[in-house]
Formats: sequence, C-alpha cells, structure tokens
Amino acid sequence: MRPQLLILFFLLISAVQAFSTSDSTRRLNIEAFNSSLAIAPLLKYRYPSLEINGPDPEHRRIVYRPNNSYNAGARLFAFGFTIEASAAISPGSRSIGRYGETDASELTINTMGKRWFGDLHWVNYKGLFLRKSWESYSAAPALPLRPDLSLLSRTGSVTFLFNPNRFSMRSPYLFSERQLYSAGSPLLRVAFNRFSFSGSGTMLNPEDLPYFEELDKVAGTSFFMIGLAPGYSYNYIWRDFFVNGTLTAGPAQYWIRNQQISGGTTYDIQINFVTSIGLAAGYNGRKFFGGLSYRSQGFRLKLSETTMNGDQNVLVLMGGIRFLRTQ
Repeated sequence: MRPQLLILFFLLISAVQAFSTSDSTRRLNIEAFNSSLAIAPLLKYRYPSLEINGPDPEHRRIVYRPNNSYNAGARLFAFGFTIEASAAISPGSRSIGRYGETDASELTINTMGKRWFGDLHWVNYKGLFLRKSWESYSAAPALPLRPDLSLLSRTGSVTFLFNPNRFSMRSPYLFSERQLYSAGSPLLRVAFNRFSFSGSGTMLNPEDLPYFEELDKVAGTSFFMIGLAPGYSYNYIWRDFFVNGTLTAGPAQYWIRNQQISGGTTYDIQINFVTSIGLAAGYNGRKFFGGLSYRSQGFRLKLSETTMNGDQNVLVLMGGIRFLRTQ
C-alpha cells in the first residue's frame, strides 16, 4: 500500500468529519428490519488472482487465475436472520477452450452484527491459466495453462466498528438495515490467512525462470499470516441512494515455508502489509433495494528479490423487495 494513498485517504476522512453537523448526531440514523421478510436474487462474480513480480529492469510479472467466476442465487432476510443459497455457473466450452478448466471448491461464511462483522473463506483451486506482462494474448485462441498448479487459501477476519450508533455496514452490503443520514466509522480489522501455492514441478514455466531466478528450484510456497489493520468506512446518503467506501491497511506477520524441487525446505519470517477494500453503491428504500458491491482482501509477500501479491475479489449485483409487517 503506497503511503501517498493512505495520506490521501485520511485527509478525505478529516474533510468529511469537518463537514459533519452536530444535529445529525441526535437524529435516528439507522432503521433495522428485524421484523420483516425480504428476498433478493443475486449474481456474484469472484476473481481471485496471484501476481508474481520479478526483479528484472522491465519489472516483468506473471498473473495466475482460476477459470471459475460466476455464482447465481438469492438471499432471504427473515426476522433478523440472513440465509444465502447460490450455485456456481459452469464455464462454457468456449471459455474452457481459452482459459482451461479449474477444479474448484469454495466455502464462504459472512456475518454482520451492529458493532462488528466477520468472514471465513475457504477455497481450493487446481488448474490455473496465466498471463505474462511481456506478451499479448488478444488474438490467441488459448492462454498458457498450468493444470498441475494448486492454489489453496483459508482466510478469516473480524472487523470492529467504533461508531455503530450512526454508521451501518449492513446497510450497503446486506440491506438488512437502512442508514438514513451520511456518517462513517473508524474500523479495526484482525485478519489471518493460510495460503499454499504449488505444482508438480517449479511454480513457473522453464522458459520464464530467467526473469525469476530465485524461483528456479522452488516447487511451492506456503505461509501463515496474521495482521492488524485500522481503517475507515463511510456511507454517503442522498435520499434513498447511497455510496460506500471502505479501506483498511496495516502490518502483518508472515511465517513462510518454501518447498524445494530437491525435497528440502527453507523457512522465513517477515513483516509486510495486509489490506482490504470495499466499494458499494445503490438504492435502499423501505420496500425496494438493490445495488452493486465490490470487496477485496489482499496480501503482499516479499521473497528475496521477487514480490508475490494475492487478492480475493468479489463483485455482487443484488436487488430485492421487503415485505414489511403492518402495524
């Protein structure tokens, strides 16, 4: 995370707080729908990626991704509880021909309370496609494939809100509440990640190893990370429309294990960054609601000269209707 971005972010926070009025602190700011029923169809686009950056003067990089992106389903909000059911949409033959086939299994659990929210994310991918920054694939019928590579990730986090009486995270992302006036809250996120990336040979193709020389004998890498990331989230409200922005960034400790082709193992401990970003926009009325949200969790790992960046990105399009209980 660049220092300039953090400085700009906190300057924006200061500006927003400067324009806040004392009157808004005395108004009812959050409407909960604990006694109502709502249903919302959704489409979810998930695109995890792993980026390896080399030390060469041209800063060559390779990006790995699985070919498993779309889920469709619905959320049911019933008397304070949220249930989501969704199924993966299998890629078509044309997509498999270009990006290969990924054997994927995923489990995601999200929960949001008034003062905190948390998530657990368990993913296994085998079979990845890749892009090289120094090559063009616009006319290629198929991208380079590595069916032997496996990417496993177990992530979890708990985030605490310091201003839950005026600010709601459930309003822009779950729609189980409705924030009535613009407000924000400082955040504190505790995150962990158990990550593994390996294949039947080296992690990179032999023709690419000259640009990433320190990986020429590495069969796989894994680490356990725990981090503490402060941040801020803000909901801008105009009538029943909203825009949310969320950012957390902070230090994390990594315990790293590299498996060698020869069978040996090397270990390292280092401190680096862990980040999360959230963006959402839409409409949240008393009866109808809907919007588009984006959430990303990332890590940054520094080997001797090579940098590895990983991201879990989720884009959700959702819209629904509430059935309010009449008095």
